[in-house]
Amino acid sequence: MNWTKATAELTRLERLLGKPGALPGRAAHRRMAPEGRVLTPPETHDGTDSHPPTKAAVLILLYPFGSNSALHLPLIRRPDEDPLHPGQIALPGGRHKEGESFPVETALRESQEELSIEPESVRVIGELSPLYVGVSSAMVTPVIGRTDRRPSMRADPREVVAFFSISVSSLLSQVPRFGYFESQGGDIRAPYYLSEAGRIWGATAMILAELLELFHQAPK
Repeated sequence: MNWTKATAELTRLERLLGKPGALPGRAAHRRMAPEGRVLTPPETHDGTDSHPPTKAAVLILLYPFGSNSALHLPLIRRPDEDPLHPGQIALPGGRHKEGESFPVETALRESQEELSIEPESVRVIGELSPLYVGVSSAMVTPVIGRTDRRPSMRADPREVVAFFSISVSSLLSQVPRFGYFESQGGDIRAPYYLSEAGRIWGATAMILAELLELFHQAPK
């Protein structure tokens, strides 16, 4: 792949994101969901949400990178001391703050705090389906952005112990594997993608599954 082809892929993705009903949503999420994973917030006996989930956003930043300018995105590893997602590979992001526009400003602010990605360098091209994450009681909205080149990144050691770029093509070529992971409720069996930094599972894998489905759908 070269820079021109990467740019064309991003343009096709942006057009697809602008089409009503294009998002596969839960159908894609289920393919990478851990066994027994609840995809909707719990309801009370009368059908109402007793404790509405907090709003959160993550950034999927796509850029050409490497000798062949293949599309990549950044992923981070959370600290082992993280109370909710210890040691997990994740997308940069976090909870919404009062007064900011959701989800775009939330995703851009969190990415700047965690990886020093300048918000002005990112052109937002769309959003994916919100995903309920029970362990943090959050409804996470993925925001998709693009840049012409890999941004300069620097990790905040309080929130990120490592970061790396992974190519979209390496994810598209994988048949998900299954393995066991530690969770708050004990070991859990889940599908995962493999990366140079380890296994990608849980909410991050579910979000990436929807992104990858869109790349499959985008007309060539």
